[in-house]
Amino acid sequence: METGLGYFGDERLRRNGELILERMLERQEVCVRKLADERSEQAKFRRFLYNDSVTAAEMVAHRAVLTGVAARGRHVLAIQDTSEVNYQAQSGRKRRLGTVGNGSDIGLFVHPVLGVDAQSGECLGLLDAQVWRRTKGKAANYKSLPIEEKESYRWLHGGQQAKAVLSEADLVTVLDDREGDIYEKWARLPDSRTQLLTRACRDRSLAGGGRLFATLAGFAEAHRYELDVRARPDKKRSARRAVLAVRFDRVRIKRPGNCSDAAAPAVIELFAIEVRELDPPPGEKPILWRLLTTHQVETVAQALTVIGWYCQRWNVEQLFRTLKRQGLGVEQSVIEDGDALEKLAVMALIGATITMQLVLARTAASQDGAAAYGSPADDGASREGPIAKDGALADTACADPQAPTHTGLSAQSPPAPASRVFDQEQVEVLQALQAKLQGRTQKQQNPHPPHSLAWAAWTIARLGGWTGYRSDKSHGPITMRDGLQRFGAIVNGYQLAKDVCPT
Repeated sequence: METGLGYFGDERLRRNGELILERMLERQEVCVRKLADERSEQAKFRRFLYNDSVTAAEMVAHRAVLTGVAARGRHVLAIQDTSEVNYQAQSGRKRRLGTVGNGSDIGLFVHPVLGVDAQSGECLGLLDAQVWRRTKGKAANYKSLPIEEKESYRWLHGGQQAKAVLSEADLVTVLDDREGDIYEKWARLPDSRTQLLTRACRDRSLAGGGRLFATLAGFAEAHRYELDVRARPDKKRSARRAVLAVRFDRVRIKRPGNCSDAAAPAVIELFAIEVRELDPPPGEKPILWRLLTTHQVETVAQALTVIGWYCQRWNVEQLFRTLKRQGLGVEQSVIEDGDALEKLAVMALIGATITMQLVLARTAASQDGAAAYGSPADDGASREGPIAKDGALADTACADPQAPTHTGLSAQSPPAPASRVFDQEQVEVLQALQAKLQGRTQKQQNPHPPHSLAWAAWTIARLGGWTGYRSDKSHGPITMRDGLQRFGAIVNGYQLAKDVCPT
């Protein structure tokens, strides 16, 4: 069972960290009072969070080692993004925090890098996580500062850490949204086994004249496909069957005047892809993606494969959802101190990542290859896609259903074992539940290899209220949360029965 947090130079701290994480997964909570069974345990858990020997860096490094092992021989998408953890509702009892996005609320920021198999869609684990408090505003000379002194350096750091952790992977694609469109990143990160894929943010100047966005729009249309778009009244978007045009070609972007790296090349050659909706309903913004990548994109098949990879960025949005109000509830923690809250945030990220491993284990086992599981985005954010009531990704993919499903970059990996998340006793309980949860018809049988992570995820989803039918899309993070809570209670009952009736 891969639930440890680290060693921290002390066996007692190692055991306490492991216990806290086990309780988080079992109870889907971060509240110390709810994690502890008695007052002495509350005190022990709080001492762990306030102990100077316990560091967020060691927790992240420990989990990254496990992810690196799981990633051997694979093409891995290193998906990174930033989110704020807002504690303004408890501002009177918190101390030593910074401000978050609006400049006035108190809280901290997290920037995880999630490892996902590009071929199967399996979540391999956490590659890196940065956590910080913003305690001062931007300097007057912010734009002229070296990138290493800017908050945006997190995008380079996350990519560099992913490269180091994934040293035994076949290929790494660092994938991020528009904030990650940074020239220094394009200049420094790529190498023979590291590629980049980013949604374009800046209408960059191109070598030879012209600007990026107009040039992209002027590329010859190479392909069209249709996409069912779910209605979003809050975004003023109607349900429709959208027709999307795909364009792609090489571009050569020029070093911007505010680039802080004098050693960066004057021109960088990339491949650019545009996905644009044709004839959207009157008054609605068209779906529009502009992607930049170091991957070679010279055919429609290559373009659709890259689009499919980018769609998996949705998984990091689901990670944040699992971290916060609809999952572990990290923003409801009553821990007071900023240092301890940073550690708690990283622990919760690790717990949320394990939940995502369950969510994507079934998807990976059910899909043949790296089909896109994400959502179509307008010019706002890719989190606006077709989802089921609990956040499970709808069958409608953001990429063309006819897109290639295999990359040819690595062989199909064997199914992940249930022991990646569950201990031996828990696996015994999962096995005992099969007869109760499986129906009489073939459609309601657990179709996954016994004792695989997908087999376990099917079981947890059933406990969380999923019917077992493929037509029921309610098997995302919320269903997994509910299933894990119920499963934890069942395991406790199983352990109690063994203690009371050992024979």
